[in-house]
Amino acid sequence: MGMDNEKAHMSEQIQELTLLLMYLTSWQESSPPGLRRKPHKTDDTLLRRCWKGYDFSILERLEEQNLICGEGGKKPIVFTAEGERLAVELMKKYGFGDSKEEEV
Repeated sequence: MGMDNEKAHMSEQIQELTLLLMYLTSWQESSPPGLRRKPHKTDDTLLRRCWKGYDFSILERLEEQNLICGEGGKKPIVFTAEGERLAVELMKKYGFGDSKEEEV
């Protein structure tokens, strides 16, 4: 594997692990009535959120891939349905249980 391939692979792993860590430190809350959301981001009444204490370039890439929605400002990040699904897959890939799946 060449140096460029190693860097690309490491960058992908860092992004995966960031999404996984965001999921592991997330919580679910009901969306308030009348909350304006981008409909293509999430349609769920239960939102999975986490704080933005991660590298902003990684957060931007995750948002570009429609895995999270930043909502701007100081508000917490919201996972999209696809982002939550991928995070659960990553838990299995990296050997974590799926206890968050059972949490409601």
